[in-house]
Amino acid sequence: MKNIGRSSLRYQFLIISSLMLVLPILIISYLFYETGVVFSITHLVVFTGILLLILAGLMALRYIFDKIYDVAASLKDAGESGMTISVDLKKDVTELDEILSSFNGVLKKFERATEQVTQKTLELDAVKDIGQIALRSPDVNELLLAFLDRALAMTKSQIGSLFMVDSASGCLRLIGARGMDHLPVGTCVRIDDSLARYVVSDKRSLLVQDVESDPRIQKKNEQKYGAPSFMTLPISAGQHDVTAVLNLSNKKTGEVFDANDENMLSIMQIEIGFSLENVLLHAQLEEHIKNIEERNIRLEREVAIRRETEASLRESEARFRELADLLPQTVFEVDLTGRLLFLNKTAFESFGYTQEDLDRGLNVLHLFTPDSREKLSVNTQKILSGETLSGMEYRALRKNGGAFPIAVYACQILQDQKPAGLRGIAIDITERKRAEEAQARFHEELIRSEKLAAIGACAAGVAHEVKNPLAVIVQGVEYLKTSLEADVALLDVTERIKQSALRADTIVKGLLSFTRQMPLQAEEMAITPLIEETLSFIEQQIQSRQISIIRQYAPDLPNTEVDGNQIKQVFVNILLNSVDAMQDGGTITICVDSVRDASDQPFLQIIFSDTGCGIPEGKMDKVFDPFFTTKNSPGNVGLGLSITKGIIDKHHGSIRVESESGKGTRMIVGLPAIRSR
Repeated sequence: MKNIGRSSLRYQFLIISSLMLVLPILIISYLFYETGVVFSITHLVVFTGILLLILAGLMALRYIFDKIYDVAASLKDAGESGMTISVDLKKDVTELDEILSSFNGVLKKFERATEQVTQKTLELDAVKDIGQIALRSPDVNELLLAFLDRALAMTKSQIGSLFMVDSASGCLRLIGARGMDHLPVGTCVRIDDSLARYVVSDKRSLLVQDVESDPRIQKKNEQKYGAPSFMTLPISAGQHDVTAVLNLSNKKTGEVFDANDENMLSIMQIEIGFSLENVLLHAQLEEHIKNIEERNIRLEREVAIRRETEASLRESEARFRELADLLPQTVFEVDLTGRLLFLNKTAFESFGYTQEDLDRGLNVLHLFTPDSREKLSVNTQKILSGETLSGMEYRALRKNGGAFPIAVYACQILQDQKPAGLRGIAIDITERKRAEEAQARFHEELIRSEKLAAIGACAAGVAHEVKNPLAVIVQGVEYLKTSLEADVALLDVTERIKQSALRADTIVKGLLSFTRQMPLQAEEMAITPLIEETLSFIEQQIQSRQISIIRQYAPDLPNTEVDGNQIKQVFVNILLNSVDAMQDGGTITICVDSVRDASDQPFLQIIFSDTGCGIPEGKMDKVFDPFFTTKNSPGNVGLGLSITKGIIDKHHGSIRVESESGKGTRMIVGLPAIRSR
C-alpha cells in the first residue's frame, strides 16, 4: 500500500516536472517562429542556462520530496509504534533542512531566470509589434513612436524622447516625447549643442550611469530628468547614416541603465532599423511609383501629341506626294551619299525607273550621262557648302540608255543646322532646246532674208539700168554685122561683143528672176515627165561630159500640183551643178518615191545623186546663199541654188543637200503630193 502511494506521487511529480521543462521550450520556440528574430550566441547560452537551472531545480525538488516522504514515513511509523526518533532520522532532518536552504537558493535563481525569460518575452512581443506596425502603416513617425513606447516599457523608464536627424540643417527635430510635456513636437535642437552628437557621429549608443561623474559629460544633473543615469540610442535605416535618436531616463526603480538595458534594446534597435529601412524604401517606392505614374501620364500625353504630329506629318507627306506627283517636272530628294530618297511620278515616267528600283538603292549618278557626272559632283558640293546654283543644265540618262537635256534647281536639306542632302526639281528642256535651235535657224533665215532683200533691191535697180544699154549694144552689133560682111576680122570681134552682151543680159534676167516675186501658175501634173523634159534640155552637156543617167522611178507615183516651168528651172539648176561637178564624167542617179512626213502627209521625194567632187564640209550651210559658189568658172555668179530654194519654198516643199568632199553630192527635193482619189 505504501509502495502504491509512493509510486503515484512520484508519477504525478514526473508529469509536473516534464510540463515545467517542456512548456517554456514550446513557448520560446513559438515566439521565435512568430517573430522570426534570430538571437546571438549569448542569448542562446542564457536561454540554455535557464533551462538547465530549471532541470536542476526539478531534480533537486524530486530528491527533496523523496527525503521528505521518507522522513514523514519514519515519523509516522515511530508514532504508531511508540518508538523514539533515531539518530539517523535526526540526521535526515538536518540534511533535509540543508537541502531546503539550497532549494530556496535555486528557487531564487529560478525566479531571476523566470524574470529574464519574461523580459525576453516582452522583447519578442515588442519586436513583433514593431514588425506588425511597419507592415500595417508606412508612416515613419508612427513606427518610431511605437519604438519609444516599447523601449520605455522594457526599461521601466519614465522619461523618453525621439528626435529625427536633419543633417542638412544640423538639427534634431522632436517628433515625440513621454514625461516631458514642456517640449512641444517640432522643437529643434542643434546637434552640436546636445549629447546626441556622440551618437550621430559614432553611430553607437551612449550609456551614462552618472551624468556628473562620467568623463564624457561632466555636467550637473537636472532634476526634471530624474535620476542621473540615461541612455541615448542611434536609429539607422539599414547601413545608412543615423536617422533618429532615442533618449531614455529616470527608471521607476531608481536604478541606473546598464549593459543589460543596452543589450535588451539592441535587438529592437536592429529590428526598428530594418523596419525603418523598409518603411523608407516603401515610401521611396511609392514616390517612385508616383513619379512613374506621372511620367507615364506625361508619356501618354507626349505619345498622343506624337501620334497627332505623326498623323499630321503623314497627311502633310501625302499632300506633298500628291502635289509632287501632279507636277510635270521631276521632284527628287537625295542624301549625302548620293542615294535617292524620293522621286515623284513624273520622275519615274521620265527616267523609266520604278519604286522598286528606288527601294533597292538608286544612286543619283545613274540618272546622268557619264560626261555630266563630274560637273554634277562639283555643283553638288557647292550647293552643300551654301552656294546658290539654279538652272544648271546637264545631260540626263534614262534607264533604257536614252539621253535628254535637263535643268536642275536644288537646295540643301538641313537637319540640326547641318546639311543632310539635297532636294529640288529637274525640268526636261528638250522642247526648249528645240525652240532655241528653231529660233537660231529662224534668226539665220531672217538675216538671210534681210540680206536677200537688200541684194534683191540693189540687183533690181542695177538690172533695170543695165538691161536697156545691153539691148542697144546688141542692136548696134547686129547693125555692124550687116555693114561688115566682107571684113572677117571685124565680124569676129562684133560676134564676141554680141555674145558678151547676151551673157550680160542673161545675168540681168537671172537677177530679175531672183528679185521678182513671180506668181505660181500651178496645175496637177506628173513629176517624171517634167524630169524627162529637163534632161532633154541639157542632153548636149550630159553627153559632152560622158555622163550616164540612172533612173529609179517608183511605180504608181502620185501627181503633184506645181508650176511646171519653175520646177523645170529647179531641175535644170540642180542637174547643171552635177554636170559641172563631174569634169571627167560620172553618173547621175535620179530616184523618185512617195513618202509621208511627220504629220502623215504624202510627199514626192526626188533625189539627184552624182559622183562628182562634192562640197567641202565648211561650205555646206552656205550653198543656198545668193552669189555663193564653189565653182571657179568665170561665167558662174552663184544665183542658181538661191533661185531653186525660193521656188521650192513657194511650192511649200523642202530641199536639202548631203555631200562629202571627193565622194559626190545628193540633192533631196520634197514636193507635196496629191492624195489618190
